[in-house]
Amino acid sequence: MVKDALYAIIPAGGIGKRMQSQKPKQFLTIDGEPILCKTLKTLAETGLFSKFIIPSIDVIYTKKIIKSSLPDLKGVIVIKGGKNRQESIFNGLQLLKDNNDLSEFILIHDAVRALVKKETIQAVIDRAKTTGAAIAARPVSRRPRPAPRRS
Repeated sequence: MVKDALYAIIPAGGIGKRMQSQKPKQFLTIDGEPILCKTLKTLAETGLFSKFIIPSIDVIYTKKIIKSSLPDLKGVIVIKGGKNRQESIFNGLQLLKDNNDLSEFILIHDAVRALVKKETIQAVIDRAKTTGAAIAARPVSRRPRPAPRRS
């Protein structure tokens, strides 16, 4: 186990079925850049991670877009994703285990969540260090239902 190393597994194996898009949502673009690359850049800019493991639905295309968008980013490893999110994460963890390259904490962060803030990531890491594991979440807010119409 590598002390003080922090790795991120960024599952990018989805097909965007619910979006009914021809292209998986992690490869759709915002401001001309694939969402996956925006997410990777956001995580890299925190300066917290030494490795990024990306289980992907399309290894070759994923490598191509990352090289194009983030040519100087080090520590990126793209591997084959699984049939579902759990398998993709397992593949990432298995790669690290097989290489005897485990860190004390590994962040799992969806490829299409590009707007995460460094403060949120740091808070999750800090909490994991005190409790052993942590997740970022927000309470569900409920809107009051409109009053029924009376005739």
